[in-house]
This record gives sequence, structure tokens and C-alpha cells, in this order.
Amino acid sequence: MTAVVERRSTESDRAAEKGRVALKGFFRITEEWGCNADERSKLLGGPSRTMLYNNAKRG
Repeated sequence: MTAVVERRSTESDRAAEKGRVALKGFFRITEEWGCNADERSKLLGGPSRTMLYNNAKRG
């Protein structure tokens, strides 16, 4: 049972890390392109400015 819980936790950690890396790459690329916050929001599917800002800070 413990091994199953540890495996799920590890898989969850890996997924979170992949998401963090992907967002970091996204913000670097859009910075190179000269995108503003509205353009980045549209590319990400329309999240709020607050969510966009918070994700940019984490990346």
C-alpha cells in the first residue's frame, strides 16, 4: 500500500514539474516574441490576468 501511495506522489510531483517547465518555456518564448499580457492570455486560452501573472512568477 505504501509503495502505491509513494508512486502516486512521485507521478504527481513529476507532472507538476513538467507543467512548471512548460510554463517557464512558454513565458520565455513569448518574451522573445514581444508578446504583451493580453496576447499571452489568448495563447493560453484566456486565463485571467491574475492567473497569468501568478504563473509567470512561478516559472
